[in-house]
Amino acid sequence: TYGGRMDIIVVDDGSQDDTVAFVREHHPDVRLIELTSNVGHGAARNHALRAARGHFIAFLESDDAWKPDYLSVQMSALQRYPSTSIALSGVEVRSKDRSEVLPQTPDLKRYMSPIHQMLLIGRHYLRSGPSAMLFPRSAFDDVGLFEERHRVGVVIDLSLRCLGAGYTTVFTELPLVIKHEGSPDQLTSPRNLRLRERSVMSRVEGFYARYGAARRDLIPPIRRVHAYNQLRFAEVYFDNNDGVDGLRSCLLAASHGLPLRALVLATQRFSRRVRHRLQRLRRRGPA
Repeated sequence: TYGGRMDIIVVDDGSQDDTVAFVREHHPDVRLIELTSNVGHGAARNHALRAARGHFIAFLESDDAWKPDYLSVQMSALQRYPSTSIALSGVEVRSKDRSEVLPQTPDLKRYMSPIHQMLLIGRHYLRSGPSAMLFPRSAFDDVGLFEERHRVGVVIDLSLRCLGAGYTTVFTELPLVIKHEGSPDQLTSPRNLRLRERSVMSRVEGFYARYGAARRDLIPPIRRVHAYNQLRFAEVYFDNNDGVDGLRSCLLAASHGLPLRALVLATQRFSRRVRHRLQRLRRRGPA
């Protein structure tokens, strides 16, 4: 329903399907950037950003869909502060067996600020990736492009830099984006846990180094954030039957200031594994 001018750029990040041929045949007016090898989400988006000429930038991931009024609602949301705000819509998350509508707004009763919540793994409110975000071009001029070293968490990293630099978020809340989850190749899958952990640690360290002093009233001490993130990673590692990494994350959480909670978590999870093994042995009966 958006009636303004737009420039559509498709970046093919070394895909193995017929995307390039399809775009060339059916959409010759679309600007196609064909990458011969897979460079990752951040680098692929940066190729598009360098080619884009618009005053506003919107992204649409390959496994997401916009509803027809997405752009018109998001553009209207930024009319009051077009150069210092980012528009964020709600999202409808779909998986094989369920659908969930999320407004994507921060929980300011539980956390000090949107920045605080975004620093914590598994607690941030941005479930949509960049597909529900509309940026002024000036944001990328001010804080830089997407992170390319890590292939996970690059949208959270960019969002934190924007918040740290003083950009505000306009929460339109309407579920204008449909996001499909559950694909085994998605970066949220368990096989990418160590990659996610390194990305989170790097993101937190980078934010505090760049903006921590100026945002002390909005964020807790960095050790506290590291401790909570390591506890969360420990839970996920244990849930994926990785006791070694689970224990390692518990030890890191303890060293960052939460020794009792780390001890309780490790004790509970190892006790649970022992009980499960004993139950299996009892079901087998005597040799």
